[in-house]
Amino acid sequence: MLNGILLTRPDGLNQALAGALQLRQVSYQITPLIEITQLDIQADARLLMEDLDRNDIVIFVSRHAVRFGLPVLESYWPQWPQLQWLSVGPGTAEELKQLGIASVFPDSPGSEGLLELAQLRQPEGKQILIVSGHGGRALLGDTLSNQGALVQYLAVYKRRKVGHAGLWQQMREASIDTIVVSSVQILDSFSLVCSVRHRQDVQLIATSARIGEQAIRQGYNKVHVADDASTDGLLKAIETLMIQD
Repeated sequence: MLNGILLTRPDGLNQALAGALQLRQVSYQITPLIEITQLDIQADARLLMEDLDRNDIVIFVSRHAVRFGLPVLESYWPQWPQLQWLSVGPGTAEELKQLGIASVFPDSPGSEGLLELAQLRQPEGKQILIVSGHGGRALLGDTLSNQGALVQYLAVYKRRKVGHAGLWQQMREASIDTIVVSSVQILDSFSLVCSVRHRQDVQLIATSARIGEQAIRQGYNKVHVADDASTDGLLKAIETLMIQD
C-alpha cells in the first residue's frame, strides 16, 4: 500500500525523484532530515591537497564530496594531475564529469562495490586519498589499509540532523505513509520524531540493505530495499509497492 511519499534527502537532492513522482501523479512531500555544510579546511587538509599528485588513486564517496571538495582542490590544482579517479556510483561520477573529470565507478554503488573494482583489488603499496564527509563509514578505508594501501582521508563536509517537530502529525494529515531513507543519519533523524509505536505504521524504502537492516533494528517492520539509490532504482521500488496496492 502506498498513499504518499516523504522525500528526506538534503536540499537540492530531491528534485529528480520529485519530478518523476509528479509525472506519475504520486503525492509527495519534501522534508530534508539532514543538512550538509562545508567543513573548514585545516592545515593538515591543506597539505593533503597540496600533495594530491602523490596519490595513485583518489576516491569520492558521495556527490557532496565532489560539490564541497573539488572547488577547494581546484584552487590548488588549476590543471589536474595524472592519477586514477574513482566514484562511489553514477551520480557522483556525473558530478565529476560536469567538472571535467572522468572517473570509474562500480555497477553496485557503495563501498562494497568500490572494493570489487579492478583498480582496488590489489591495493598493496598504493597511496589512496578518500574524499568524504566527517565521520562517514570506515569500511572502505579500513579494508584498503588492511590490504597494504596507504590511505588518507580528506573530510570536506559534515552532516547535521534537522529537527522537525510535528512531522509525524503532518504526514498523517497529508496521507503520507511511506518515507525514502538514503542514509543511516536520515533514519536516525526520522526516528527522533517517530515513536516506536508509530514505526509499525510507516512504510520505509531504504537505498541499501545496510540501511534496511538498521531500520528493522529500530522497530520498523515495513521495510523495502531499493536496487540502488538512483532515481530509477527508487522508482522501481515505488512502482512495485503501487502494484501491490
